Amino acid sequence: MLFFLNFFSVHIWSVSLFSRSSPSKPDTDLYDRFYRDMLYSFPCDDNLINIFLANFQTKQAYYEAVTKKHAMHGKIITCDHTFKVSKYIGASRGGDNKFLQQFHNLFIVLNDKCEIISWQLTATVFNKIKSLPEQSREMQISKVIVDNYCKVRAQYQLVFAGIQVKQDLFNAVQRITKSIPKGTEFSKKFSKEFGTIFQNNGDCDMARKLPTPAPEDIETNLNNFSK
Repeated sequence: MLFFLNFFSVHIWSVSLFSRSSPSKPDTDLYDRFYRDMLYSFPCDDNLINIFLANFQTKQAYYEAVTKKHAMHGKIITCDHTFKVSKYIGASRGGDNKFLQQFHNLFIVLNDKCEIISWQLTATVFNKIKSLPEQSREMQISKVIVDNYCKVRAQYQLVFAGIQVKQDLFNAVQRITKSIPKGTEFSKKFSKEFGTIFQNNGDCDMARKLPTPAPEDIETNLNNFSK
């Protein structure tokens, strides 16, 4: 890597030096050779996409083996959607060149070590991703944690009969903090401190480092917070 950077710097220096010494007669051949060089040319979007796809195809068997290994561990799975990835996947429409998203979100299933079991780019419809949770039936699962409990609880219980389905803590906290009007010192303090209700005594950092406290301890924290 160091060799590459040094070589690149020397090459740039030689081009800039020539430009300063002969500004009225640029060496077009030198510039052409620079941009045709495999190390320094700038690939187009299509080539970059092809590079990523080729890399994935090369390692696809490895990825699948790792996710299958992850699926054999843990008794709790977390099913969640993220919208940050999918909003960049799509195509420009002919005519007005408007960018159209191809998928609504990325659906991910994690084990209790936060390791990926499966994923799928999809729409926000349970039927579209039903096969992913079903793949986890072979695991000895005792609990499923979801991001939208009120809407999907019954659907998950059809897949995992007799297993507890719970709302994930992050979205539960967000639903409460979002109900507080923004723009005041109270709202800032409330949003910052409300999550500490779900932390054990002595776990004072903003990021939790200890397990979730018992329900009676959470109730005590909530009562203290309300005061």
